[in-house]
Amino acid sequence: MKTILFLDDDLAVLRAVERVLLNEGYSVETFQDAPSMERFVASEGFPPECMLLLDMRLGEDTGLELWQRLRRRADCPPAVFLSGNARIREAVGAIKEGAVDFVIKPFDNRVLLSAIELAFESEQRAAPKEKPEEAPIWFDRLTPREREVMTMVGRGLRNAEIADSLRISLRTVKMHRSNIMEKVGVRHQSQLLRHYFENVTA
Repeated sequence: MKTILFLDDDLAVLRAVERVLLNEGYSVETFQDAPSMERFVASEGFPPECMLLLDMRLGEDTGLELWQRLRRRADCPPAVFLSGNARIREAVGAIKEGAVDFVIKPFDNRVLLSAIELAFESEQRAAPKEKPEEAPIWFDRLTPREREVMTMVGRGLRNAEIADSLRISLRTVKMHRSNIMEKVGVRHQSQLLRHYFENVTA
């Protein structure tokens, strides 16, 4: 059975999301603080088919700091982060460091479940038809404006911030992002960001 180790210091969120995940057939282990999850991993290890669902902000500690510690283990599973809209730059930073995806609060359950499945599939997504084009081929195919938008997305700017900076409409920003993803050959923003960090900014 697929297992999710879920960390969030908000008990109401923890229980609500846990119910959704259990209803979807996942096994769920919940934690309200980073030390609790670390103790569990130290004693039980990671389950065979597992992913981490981590809140970005946890008071004194952060989900990102916890993940950075857990990643020192060779068997560390993939991670998806939950982040408030104001923390989107930190979420993008998590993608830069190798996280599978991030979900902005408040979120639709379908978006969350899609990110979770992406995490479970992350080890098996090397099929040629789903592999993005190598940079700089796809980056060279972007229009000058699309390159500007892509660079700002990589800096963690939200659509509204990009629109204000470039003095274009929010709808135009969304259109550019959609076009970029089509040219790169990816379906998720996290895949686009990871490919950008690994091949364009490396």
